[in-house]
Amino acid sequence: MSEYVPGHVPQAGWQTPPPTPPPTQTQAPPQAPLPTQTLSPTAAEAVIAEDRSVLPNLAWEGVLLPIAVIMIVLASLDQAFGFAGPWYPLAETGLAASGIALSLRTGTPNLAVGGIVAGSGAVYVKLLAVGTGVIPAMAVVVLVALAFGAVMGVVTGLTRLPAWAVSVAGLAGTQAAVIALIQSRPAAVAVEHWLFQDAGVPWFVLFVVVSVGGAGLWLLPGVRQALAPSAEQAGSARVRGAVVGLAGSSALAGLAGVLIAGRLGTATGLEGNLPVVLGAALLGGASVFGRRAGVAGTVLGTTVVTTVVGLLQFHRAGLWMVYLAGTLAMLLGLGVSWVLDLVSRPPAAQPSHRMQG
Repeated sequence: MSEYVPGHVPQAGWQTPPPTPPPTQTQAPPQAPLPTQTLSPTAAEAVIAEDRSVLPNLAWEGVLLPIAVIMIVLASLDQAFGFAGPWYPLAETGLAASGIALSLRTGTPNLAVGGIVAGSGAVYVKLLAVGTGVIPAMAVVVLVALAFGAVMGVVTGLTRLPAWAVSVAGLAGTQAAVIALIQSRPAAVAVEHWLFQDAGVPWFVLFVVVSVGGAGLWLLPGVRQALAPSAEQAGSARVRGAVVGLAGSSALAGLAGVLIAGRLGTATGLEGNLPVVLGAALLGGASVFGRRAGVAGTVLGTTVVTTVVGLLQFHRAGLWMVYLAGTLAMLLGLGVSWVLDLVSRPPAAQPSHRMQG
């Protein structure tokens, strides 16, 4: 043990360590910028975007309105539809076109509509021929068409098969049924004028109410979400949308077939011109991509196409020209659907909902 000596400096072991210099601050290396993440829109934002997407359809309907008025005036001047006016033919075509538009809205295009129109007319004539009353026969035909469409909807919803493929199979079945019912000898039945030609305006009003009223309901976000779910959504939602789209469109087509057969008093199997009704729906702005459509577009598209067909028939154009007119309307409607989809789509956004077919 060392003795303490005044003024003696302690040895190294006792020395106070020098103060630690402050650490030199080194600049952190620059970090790479984080990749930009695109956040999916919320449900509310998606609803707002869809509500705004109807504006191009309304603008297109504003273009169609004067065209439809001009065509009505031209047909009236020529008396292409006689003194009764175009209201009954508009109802015939319009109900089937409304069915097509419904199936397009739900994303389940029903290509069997033409066959259902022809088949419903044949069944209606057969029921009258065996003594069934007019109203019961009409009810049976519409219910059978509704059930037929519901079966197609269940198959489409459960199997996830494309609706267009399922409905084409249904079209083949209806065509076979029409051939079996008619067998080149179509029955002729009495025409109930009070219910058909003489009631053209009420039937036209029914068509407008169904078309515009259904379009108004479709503007409700809850209805769209319930009946036109996203492609990724499975289960009961897909089945519900497919059943409503295919069954509803088939029922409207069945009613249209009854109106045609009731006016003619027979069934020829040539009813249900698919290019005409599909062209009317597409020309009115119903989207081939599903979900999107306007309000009065189907009524206006039907008016334009039906008056063109009526003028052709009045001037004794060949049947091939009628089908050609429907085909041109369908091609023009596809172009309209494409353009409206482009201008309705939000910038840098991909459509999140596509039809099942």
